[in-house]
Amino acid sequence: KRDGWYYYFVAGNVAGGQWVLRTKDLRADSTQWQELGEFFPPVADNKTGFRSPNHISQPFRLDDGTWWCLAHSYERSFTDDWGALGRQGLLFQVNWDANGVPKATAPTSAPLMAPALPRRQGVGWTLPRSDDFSTTTLKPDWFFQNTANSKKYSLTNRPGCLTLMGALGQTSILQKESGHYYDVLTAVDATWITPAQQAGLYVTNGNESKTVKLVVTMNGSRKVRFCYLDNTREVECDGDATVWLRLIRRNHRLEGLFSTDNRTFTSVGELDVTTLDATQENYNSWVGNSIGLYAERVTAHFEGFVYCDGRVEQPANGVDNMFGLT
Repeated sequence: KRDGWYYYFVAGNVAGGQWVLRTKDLRADSTQWQELGEFFPPVADNKTGFRSPNHISQPFRLDDGTWWCLAHSYERSFTDDWGALGRQGLLFQVNWDANGVPKATAPTSAPLMAPALPRRQGVGWTLPRSDDFSTTTLKPDWFFQNTANSKKYSLTNRPGCLTLMGALGQTSILQKESGHYYDVLTAVDATWITPAQQAGLYVTNGNESKTVKLVVTMNGSRKVRFCYLDNTREVECDGDATVWLRLIRRNHRLEGLFSTDNRTFTSVGELDVTTLDATQENYNSWVGNSIGLYAERVTAHFEGFVYCDGRVEQPANGVDNMFGLT
């Protein structure tokens, strides 16, 4: 409610559309409602991939008098498709004209002024988020795509590690994947490796029909395997029990690396995952792509999950960096 008017913001459908109605007489009488048209102006920026935002939150006013709302949109530009990430959260400023009609700013790739909010320590802007597994309860960044997996992990079995218990099949623990450029790192205790057992890093779509695995396994001898669909790379892996696994994303290409000392890393190869990132059937099961840890036919111990540890050069490129730089 604003200045005596009740505003109703109506979303169109999954693909987009957001309309505004208002009334001063809040009841189910359609003749009392005014149609104010579309809430978002047409997108004029050909570079932006977020072209159809909708499902907004209620607009909210800050202490400085500015108005804002949250919305979401699939990321699909004219030349690139990141629809598999799901509808991503966006922030828009809302402006009210002299007649009380609200309009949001249009999606754009240009930098915009952020809202004047106090800086909060400890609130991260990145997705995913690092975890050293030093607590006895799971942080809220993690989730289980298969709810049965929620009973197949432990933070107390080996203090300082996350243990995945996949001895009877496979299990995974995940965070939402985000960004076009990043690296993730984990260390897995690989003393248990026998044929058919594997554990490591995992990227998957909504129904796990398309998956990337960077895992320690056994194939005659201990190997690091990097695979997506029918594409598989394998490299010999000698040394101590612990193996560090690193996954680097550069747009639609993923590189898998490993180390036995967390200093010198060996590349297993690169994979093109354009089909994983693109729009998926049935809206990617409504969950978007995810990344995390994976174990199959083994109980595996992971020593940390690190997102962008600073040792891998990353371009300041893409809407997911702190300042939206391209």
